Amino acid sequence: MEQPTAEQSFAALLEVSAVPLLKQHGFRKQKLTFRRERDDVVDVVNLQLDCQYRRRIENIASGIGPHVTVDAETDIPATADIVRAALTSALEVMCQLRGPDDIVRFALSDIDFDVFRYRFATGDKAGADEQYQRARYRFGAEPRWQRLDDLFRQASARTVGAD
Repeated sequence: MEQPTAEQSFAALLEVSAVPLLKQHGFRKQKLTFRRERDDVVDVVNLQLDCQYRRRIENIASGIGPHVTVDAETDIPATADIVRAALTSALEVMCQLRGPDDIVRFALSDIDFDVFRYRFATGDKAGADEQYQRARYRFGAEPRWQRLDDLFRQASARTVGAD
């Protein structure tokens, strides 16, 4: 019997873990993106084999690392349990977020430029300044700081210029 590819294992994993769980919680699926509308919030969960995305699951869900390795030899039932537990934890947090202000208060990343722009747009200059200072303290000695600093400046200029 031919061994499944990583993509086939990933698809099988999602079919027994994420798809039924997210649909049970009111999400609609389009390819690997799940959406659910609640009041003033649209929840989006995107699952990928290799990804870069705004809020990583380990930042909001307990019991999971930055990724789940899926390859041709993945134990699908065991990994499905991990995925279901992480998504259940993430959904509990997501349900607590009722609008943009909740999302901003929950943001765990000092380099979340959407949050930074939102703070400026809503007049929370002190919050934006505090976020910038935390990011500078945390990342200022790294080689990428100049690029991050430029992104902060662009975000604040765009927001201020939009008024």
